Amino acid sequence: MLGELMVAHFLTIWEDNRSGRELVALLRAAASHMGAKSRMQQIFHDQLLRVIETLGFPPEEARIRASLVASQMLGFALIRYVLEFESGSIDDKPVVSALGRTVQRYLSESLKSE
Repeated sequence: MLGELMVAHFLTIWEDNRSGRELVALLRAAASHMGAKSRMQQIFHDQLLRVIETLGFPPEEARIRASLVASQMLGFALIRYVLEFESGSIDDKPVVSALGRTVQRYLSESLKSE
């Protein structure tokens, strides 16, 4: 399932000693520093949006889906790595499973309200 693969990849990067520290600092700063905000947006565009665009969605739909995925992943990063909630110590396997299902919905289900 692509959603689980994306979450597992995300965790690998954020758990890495070097890249993880840099991303935590960037996430902390992005809310109040224009340069950090721009860098976070560039990462979003260059990595996440490009992957989702390869799935064949129209450009606007790809942007919406990428934004939804980013909201889940960055929200999780904020809780686990910046705010350091106790739930941040949860083993990666259930995180990959639970977040992976949500991300998969964003990648595969209709965005139209029914």
